[in-house]
Amino acid sequence: MRRGKRKWLMAALVMALIVSLCVPGDLAGRAHAEEAANLLANGGFESGTWPLKTGTMLDTATKHSGNQSASMSGTASSQYLGSGLIPVQASAVYDLTAWIKTAGISTTDAASINVLMIGNSNNSLGWYSGAMKLIRTGGDQDWTKFKVELSAFTSGTAYIRVYVRLDANVSGTVWFDDLAVQTSGNTLANGGFESGLWAMKKGAIWADTAVRHSGNTSAGITGGTEGQYLGSVLIPVQDDDVYDLSAWIKTTGVSSNDGASVNVLLADADMNSLGWYNNAMKLMGTGGTQDWTQYSAELDHLLPGTAYLRIYVRLDANVSGTVWFDDLALKLKELVIGTDGPVGNIVTADNLASLDLTMKNNAAQDKDVHVTYSLKGADSKVFPGGSFDAHVTAGSTYRSSVNLSALNRFGLYTLSVAAQEAGKSALTEAFTFSLVDSPADPVTDNSFGTALHLMGKTDANLVDTYLTQVADTGIKWIRDDARWEKAETTAGQIGIPASWDLFVDTAISKGLHPILIIDYGNPLYDGGKAPYTDEGIAAYANYAGKLAEHFVGKVDHFEIWNEWNIGGGNPDRLSPEAYAKVLKAAYAAIKAANPNAFVISCATSGADAEWIGRVLAAGGYGYMDAVSIHPYTYPVNPDDGGFAASLAAIHNLFAAYGPAKPVWVTEIGWPTSEVLDRGVSERTSGAYAARVYTLALSSGIAEKVFWYDFKNDNKPETSLEGHFGLVRGDHESVPWSAKENYIAYRAAVSRLSGASYVQSYAPGDRVQAYQFHRSHDGKDVIVAWSQGDSKQLLMQLGASTATAYDLFGNRTALSAGTDGTIMLPVSEEPVYVEGNFAPVISVKDPYSLDVYPQLTTSPEGDQWAAEIRIRNQLDIAQSGTVQISGSGPWENGSVAQPFTVMPNSTTTVTYLFTGEPEAVLYDLNILTILDNGADTVVKRKLSFMAAEQTDQPPVIDGMMSAGEWAGARPIAIDQAFQSHIADWGGTNDLSATGYLQWDADNLYLAVSVQDNIHAQSGTGSDIWKGDGIQFAIDPGRKLGSSTLGYNEMGLALNADASNVILWRWKTPAGAGGLNSVQRAVYRDASSSTTVYEMAIPWTALLPAGIAPTAGADFGFSLLINDNDGSGRRGWMAYMGGIGESKDPKAFGDLLLVVPE
Repeated sequence: MRRGKRKWLMAALVMALIVSLCVPGDLAGRAHAEEAANLLANGGFESGTWPLKTGTMLDTATKHSGNQSASMSGTASSQYLGSGLIPVQASAVYDLTAWIKTAGISTTDAASINVLMIGNSNNSLGWYSGAMKLIRTGGDQDWTKFKVELSAFTSGTAYIRVYVRLDANVSGTVWFDDLAVQTSGNTLANGGFESGLWAMKKGAIWADTAVRHSGNTSAGITGGTEGQYLGSVLIPVQDDDVYDLSAWIKTTGVSSNDGASVNVLLADADMNSLGWYNNAMKLMGTGGTQDWTQYSAELDHLLPGTAYLRIYVRLDANVSGTVWFDDLALKLKELVIGTDGPVGNIVTADNLASLDLTMKNNAAQDKDVHVTYSLKGADSKVFPGGSFDAHVTAGSTYRSSVNLSALNRFGLYTLSVAAQEAGKSALTEAFTFSLVDSPADPVTDNSFGTALHLMGKTDANLVDTYLTQVADTGIKWIRDDARWEKAETTAGQIGIPASWDLFVDTAISKGLHPILIIDYGNPLYDGGKAPYTDEGIAAYANYAGKLAEHFVGKVDHFEIWNEWNIGGGNPDRLSPEAYAKVLKAAYAAIKAANPNAFVISCATSGADAEWIGRVLAAGGYGYMDAVSIHPYTYPVNPDDGGFAASLAAIHNLFAAYGPAKPVWVTEIGWPTSEVLDRGVSERTSGAYAARVYTLALSSGIAEKVFWYDFKNDNKPETSLEGHFGLVRGDHESVPWSAKENYIAYRAAVSRLSGASYVQSYAPGDRVQAYQFHRSHDGKDVIVAWSQGDSKQLLMQLGASTATAYDLFGNRTALSAGTDGTIMLPVSEEPVYVEGNFAPVISVKDPYSLDVYPQLTTSPEGDQWAAEIRIRNQLDIAQSGTVQISGSGPWENGSVAQPFTVMPNSTTTVTYLFTGEPEAVLYDLNILTILDNGADTVVKRKLSFMAAEQTDQPPVIDGMMSAGEWAGARPIAIDQAFQSHIADWGGTNDLSATGYLQWDADNLYLAVSVQDNIHAQSGTGSDIWKGDGIQFAIDPGRKLGSSTLGYNEMGLALNADASNVILWRWKTPAGAGGLNSVQRAVYRDASSSTTVYEMAIPWTALLPAGIAPTAGADFGFSLLINDNDGSGRRGWMAYMGGIGESKDPKAFGDLLLVVPE
């Protein structure tokens, strides 16, 4: 506003009473905040009194600061001073502060400060907040600071005038000093509720004038049966700025520790909700009983597109007690440190100078800042940083390039920054960035794909940024949802959204190939569920055809639905046969619109061979160009999770129908969390990514593999769903920044993109190696890793040199010894070896070992032992010693035993188990020391359970007749350590005894379950939710956990007593079907006992070539589920690997024996 001469306004002072008590004390701001300019001229009376006055004097003896104060002593007339006119913005927020001292003031509110609002024509608009006494006090007090917010001006307010006053007919003296009116920086109007409660409210919320932190009023809420809240007006913000939110809260008897909360809702420019900040409604939460306490939070990563905030104060439903809120403030952070450069701070080796450090000065004053920064790797190694001095002018952003020249390895790094202003505490920030190899993308197609949640976004910049990031990774395939309900909002009228064209066109421009998932129901048909009526199926097929027609020449790949088998968009759990009907209709419509279309079917959660087999049996074979699966194994690695075996199991389903259809893995991933159950570290996720793509490419079955997903979703921090990405989400501190799994994934793409599989090697136990060839540069590539043991592989490559690349793509030169052998250290993280190799090479592990249970029976009882088998894989003999330590009888170690093993032979060393084994996995550390001094420690797990051969098979009738299972060893499930039920009530609540026997044809299993309530309504893959049993058989245990894949099966009796449900979730490659499985379940309600009996043909359990022979050692686990009618309570288990996670390493040993 232009300043000019104004007439002084003389107005009569109108008396009005409103309670106004301000808390003493100077609430300190943030250490880096600047003092705003005082808009009130001569607020300390150093230049004399103010223009408007009556009965006031200056006191040079009593003052708060400076030389003098203004004082008034009681008389029969009121006395006051009125300031000059102070220009204000009616939409701005100001802080009015004053220091007041009183002596013997006879009325508690006789001394006051008042604010008069004035229009542009010097017309009075009345007292601020409708009350003359905005600040008031009395009695006796030393110098005390009072503060009140001015944020709710009458419309048209152009000026204010501040008055200090002493009422008429009171005794005593008051002194005023150091008054100030300053812009507060608080963008939240009426944060102290001085102008009443916020307009958006729910519940019996009141303006409390008796309990408040400062000013006249707070907002009080008392608990009730419904949630109650106040919502502020929409507050304009910039999505790239940083804000400080603070609130004062007082509670009395709030019964939940976070029942009272402050929440921040984000909205876009069209005022559409973007969700809660940080995806958590309760940004600040408290409860119990506490006096006024200040809470604060920094809003430092608003979602892109955020244009407004709305702040809520809230008390939850069904919470007792009372909460008060006061003095909420939202302030722009004055100095914001940030980074600028490549998207996500992903720096490539050929552009080290691309990352800048930025400082944005939001203050009204210039800032002089000394900045230091340091660099640290994920391994905590510190690298040289730098420092500089910066003069940051008000309202501007300062930039300085970060010196990254000291970094010589690809990986994840932290940039730590300290910005120091003279006389103030340093402002510190930390940012993640990554250094990756320069992109090299000579191929137009590969097997690398990723799932996205981008289609439908209308922001062209966001779409371009997202897809550029994907393409820069080397990925060629993307997968996203084309939701039916978005394209057909009026029955029979298909309208493809423009945002879908934006997505597809941008993807194609980046060299990406989209797969569109034609998924989920439409509320116009069949209640929005999966289509099942003729009308619904025809409508879905019509949409599929129109979608294919719209994108002819751009999109050829379409996937029919997503995870129908577990209820994805299919809450009624319609059968695989129902899916087959939908598939046939959609396939025909798509092919009619685009004969070149490629239709992908099934898209099952897991590699659900039983479900896919039923789709094929229902005629689905001729209506698919490929089948897709989502064979997640997290947190278990892909080897032990049976990834390769899952591919083979699905591939083998086609044998009865014709040529095998390609298998596409359209989702797989490992969520990155070291806190949440089933999460893994970022680095581990990256290692598993490299392994899963290697296994897929070497299988000859999986054509494409899609990582789920590219970017972390904006989900609650407690949800694994928000941790699957390769890069961080918009809601995180450095959006788009690489996680360690991104760096590993990118390195895998660099090594394997365009590579063709040559052969695999079996270097030794738990070590894998695969050879590929890249035609575009003529390089041979070996990918090798171990499944836990650190190993030294011996490689004869027919080349004197080669190059090794670690998980992140860092290079190491390898040289052969005089005998032509290259030594390669391997671990669980894959290593790549590149070069030009001879046609015939060898990759060997010098020796390997494992441990197996052995049982000797005699009249005196059973004698268990641990048998260590040492295999020499070299052409020379090896000798040394072996000893074990760990748990059980070997807790304190064992005697070292010597061994000699001849070339390419195996020897054994035996350690007896003293005592009776428990139903646990024993941890063993096996130390071998060769005569040449080389030593190795490997970790193994071992348990002791045997199934005896029988020549009198039991009758499978659910009755467990006398003598049928007399020779079987019992499997007891009745101990607290076996329970995964929070409120397990003991053996009568849930317990079981199982039995196993075998013969040449079958494995026999009986389980007698004691369960006080039986509840089961499942009909297939969902039987795990109710009462029943689940068990696992791993036929490849001797070859390394889940080398061949494993069986996970279940048996249940649902509410219809005649309905016995058998289901298999996992199947080994080459194992037969379950048609010949005999099963029976009988429930005796009077004794609360349920008996499960099965005779399972070995052909249904074992791949071809594996026979049930005495001494065979299979992996085994058994659990009993519990549901008392209101959902799954949990389970009890003999061994693990089924309930908590699918991990065959947690299975126990099952030894087949012949009775003595």
